[in-house]
Amino acid sequence: MEKQRQTAYKVWIGTLLNGKVNTENERFISLDIGSKKISRVNIMANVIDKYLSETKPYIAITLDDSSGQIRVKAFADSINILSGVNIGDTVLVVGMLRTFNNEIYIIPEIVKIIEPKWILVRKLELIKEYGKFKQETVADATDEKGRVMNFLKQNTGGIDIDKLIMQLSDIDVVKINSIISELIEEGFIYEPMPGRLRTI
Repeated sequence: MEKQRQTAYKVWIGTLLNGKVNTENERFISLDIGSKKISRVNIMANVIDKYLSETKPYIAITLDDSSGQIRVKAFADSINILSGVNIGDTVLVVGMLRTFNNEIYIIPEIVKIIEPKWILVRKLELIKEYGKFKQETVADATDEKGRVMNFLKQNTGGIDIDKLIMQLSDIDVVKINSIISELIEEGFIYEPMPGRLRTI
């Protein structure tokens, strides 16, 4: 009889990182999240880092969905599943949870590059299921923070920080950099690569 495949739960990355780890004989079994025991996940997030080993068949990418970050690790014959994924891509990842050295990570089964707009769809699904992971409010559009955020929203493909500073030249550079740091910390934007910004 074929073993039934476990449910791939849609969940905030930050919620995974706060889950209670269940082990049996030092082997990972599941994460306790509320009443759910989760061992398989379905995550939509942005790729903010990629590591390719030069000495062994191993690739890792780091995902960020604005609530937290988690690594996806592919070993040996499965590295092809991550080979076409790059920093700045938005991906859907289905895979099994594992732990090593107190790090929770994902062994991928399916990885698909998707349109960034699907992140918003998933965020709304998760808010409906679990509520907001953290307070998500942006300052009014008439103030400096709101102006920076609105400018970033207009450049959905991303924009270089230098160009942002030039376009908003009436705002002090130090102030812009401070606002950028706040927006990244609050999960509204991210850096797909150094010096470039993109909205979540």
